[in-house]
Amino acid sequence: MNEFLIIAAAGGSGPMDPDKPMFYWTLGIFLVLLAVLYKVAWKPILSGLDEREDTIRKSLEDAEAATTKLAEIQEESKKAVADAESEAKAIITEARDTAKALAKDIEEKAKTEAQAVRDGALKDIESAKTEAMQSLRVESTELAISLAGKLLGENLDNEKNRSLTEQLINKI
Repeated sequence: MNEFLIIAAAGGSGPMDPDKPMFYWTLGIFLVLLAVLYKVAWKPILSGLDEREDTIRKSLEDAEAATTKLAEIQEESKKAVADAESEAKAIITEARDTAKALAKDIEEKAKTEAQAVRDGALKDIESAKTEAMQSLRVESTELAISLAGKLLGENLDNEKNRSLTEQLINKI
């Protein structure tokens, strides 16, 4: 180490003392190398970075477009589900209304048939009543003639008896 100090003190150039011609040569070579690298390497590096930037920008735009498209698809899906639910509710409501109308029709038909059966039964009863009344008149007439004949002691002719009895019954 002492030798290094001695050389430096004697006026020799040390590693920290720049040599002017060497400095200019180094600077010149650096600038030439910089110009060559600018032409040869810098432009391709910058164009590669620009391409990379464009690719990233395009990827971001594509991702944003995909996100927007996905949101639209989800909205359409929600709308389709809502439409299907409302359609299902409408079908169920229509089925209920149809079932109620059918039940009402069946009930009306049953009432109509029951009324027809009732009316038929009433007609049958009325006709049976009329027949019974007619039969009762005939029997009561015969009974009255028989009694009257026994009371009078003589037998009147049947035709006269009937007309007389019918007149008496009609008065009653």
